[in-house]
Amino acid sequence: MIFAFLLIAAFFSQGFNVDKIASSLAFHQEWEVVNPSLEIIPSGTLTYLGSGAQCYAFLSKDQQVVVKFFKMKHMTPNKWLKMFPLPGLERNYFRRVEKREKRLQETFAAARDAFSILGEETGVLYVHLNRTKNIKREVLLIGRCGEKVRVALDEVPFIVQKRAEPLGSCLQRHIERGDLDGAKSALRSLKQLIRAREEKGYFDQDLVIGTTYGFIGDQAVQIDFGRLVRAEGIPGMDFEGWVRNHYPSLLEEE
Repeated sequence: MIFAFLLIAAFFSQGFNVDKIASSLAFHQEWEVVNPSLEIIPSGTLTYLGSGAQCYAFLSKDQQVVVKFFKMKHMTPNKWLKMFPLPGLERNYFRRVEKREKRLQETFAAARDAFSILGEETGVLYVHLNRTKNIKREVLLIGRCGEKVRVALDEVPFIVQKRAEPLGSCLQRHIERGDLDGAKSALRSLKQLIRAREEKGYFDQDLVIGTTYGFIGDQAVQIDFGRLVRAEGIPGMDFEGWVRNHYPSLLEEE
């Protein structure tokens, strides 16, 4: 019976729908920021771009900005776990609640700081974490499989970020053109970005560097900020070691 229920739940969870990004959370003052004009938020149709650990990403019509909607279904407890009073299930439920609440707090704190403190380093233009009533706008999302979903922006947490070319794609483009100087210049910009971020006291726990960082023009930015933490005493990233392991021909000895 339970197995059949899980199969049905898994079936209906396929594809993109508003339930995956909707929020029923209470207001949290610590998630509030001073945003710029609402004109920063793109309107109309947004097209699926990709999916990461914390967010679904959708591209604006002019392809200049990305709107990232948080995977709220992954960060809030499964209510159906309460429906089955089996031995050990209650303990498992509370363990999951604690884990998901911790993930939510860390993800939203990273998003807030990516805008309010690290906006230049991340390209984040707008962050919306609490439910509001002032946006008064819907967007039409085109999902990966072509599904169309209308979303009231007041009801969902999201961020608006400048679109960037992923680091791996950027370096490969330079290398294929034989432009090693361009590739080395990109890595110097990336090194400066990481140093500036660490000087502000922020460190990244995500080791997948190729998709964590990108470029807007020739300026390096941090695309994925979901694993950012503010801490002291954490060793900085071994940037030269990473270049030596992945792009040895681009290594510049100081």
